[in-house]
Amino acid sequence: MRTGGGERRVPAEPGPLPVPRVRARAALALVLLVSACGGGDADGDARGGSAAAPAAVAAEATRADREPGRVLVRFVRGARRGDAAAMWSLLTAETRATHGGTLAVFRAGTARDLERGAGTMEGGRVILSRVVGGTRWGVAAVAGARTVDGVREAFAYGAALRRERRGWRLDLGGLVVDGLSPEPHDETDARPLVAATVNAPQPPRHVVVWLDGRLLPFELARTTFRAHLEATPRMALRPGRHHVVAFAATDDAAAAVAWPFFVGG
Repeated sequence: MRTGGGERRVPAEPGPLPVPRVRARAALALVLLVSACGGGDADGDARGGSAAAPAAVAAEATRADREPGRVLVRFVRGARRGDAAAMWSLLTAETRATHGGTLAVFRAGTARDLERGAGTMEGGRVILSRVVGGTRWGVAAVAGARTVDGVREAFAYGAALRRERRGWRLDLGGLVVDGLSPEPHDETDARPLVAATVNAPQPPRHVVVWLDGRLLPFELARTTFRAHLEATPRMALRPGRHHVVAFAATDDAAAAVAWPFFVGG
């Protein structure tokens, strides 16, 4: 999760990291499933081929699930403690292999980066915990605050998870989600442009975005290895803090990012 420009805001003092209750009949959300057909061509540039017009997408049912959020809470708390072993135990087998292969290597490298990212979370709450695309992928996000250079600011951390035999585990795959709009901490009008760009080593299959925990319909333009989404809320947002969570997955890897922004008023 990167920190964008704009004004820092000090949120109300966050409490512990609770996991929201899920009703027995889980509400269904519509996730946009990217067509398997490629968007670029073999002669495209290194960023995935020629730009394509917004592509049609199909709706796919997903469901709320408490477990991805619970696992992310444990991971964030481990990062906060500087507990590399706790974080290591919550990573997928493939993520372990690509981030050192052993706990010792992970502790000396990626674990330190995670401590400087997820580990800066002070308190917070689960703002999203869902299963995406059946039972293989999950996404979760927590939001709260952190202190940077002596200044307290709003902060959110999102992650993609994969169901393994040991349960839900974080996938830190090769996807990159950037080009975020609004930028983290920006102040916007009541109907801001929400956007993100997915860069992946394989064609993205699933792309979805939530605004304040609700699915946000969007337009998608893509090339073979890149997908760019844009959306505008249909109704004006209330003044104050809001959160976006963006998720993307290929056949083999996934990524998610969460960030806060503010509506003036």
